[in-house]
Amino acid sequence: MAFSLKFIRKIYYKRQRKNLKENFSVDMDDWFKNPYTCLKARLHMEAASILVFIVQNTKITPNFLSLTYAFLGAIGGIFLASNNQSLILISLILFFSKDVFDWADGLLARLTKQTSELGELLDNWGAQVGTYSFLCGFGIYLYHKNEEEYFAVLAIIIVLIK
Repeated sequence: MAFSLKFIRKIYYKRQRKNLKENFSVDMDDWFKNPYTCLKARLHMEAASILVFIVQNTKITPNFLSLTYAFLGAIGGIFLASNNQSLILISLILFFSKDVFDWADGLLARLTKQTSELGELLDNWGAQVGTYSFLCGFGIYLYHKNEEEYFAVLAIIIVLIK
């Protein structure tokens, strides 16, 4: 069954408004108090809704979207550590936009009734991969910029402690 983009957006906005308010005490409609959160939430919801609309009748599964989310986080960390200005810029774009896949996987799972414990684990794992990749990549980036080894060592220690 194909859902319209309008329907997908409507149910997603309703769910996310409730989720953000209950879990993070954030009103996504209060632009004055939370301008960044309001903008980022809307960008991700719109992009995730479009992505789900496109893939809803394909063989792409929610778990594939979760794995893509993790992969983009790992690639972002590698690019950030590269010491190449173009790749560093791409890594920043990846870190900002990879969340679209995170927002889309759960939506696709609920719409297609493919929710699972594995999906939830993959979702959490993808977030951890992104966090650790950013920390390591940023530490190595700082090492390249300042030629101080303790930045890279500190990033690795933070990851090991977490």
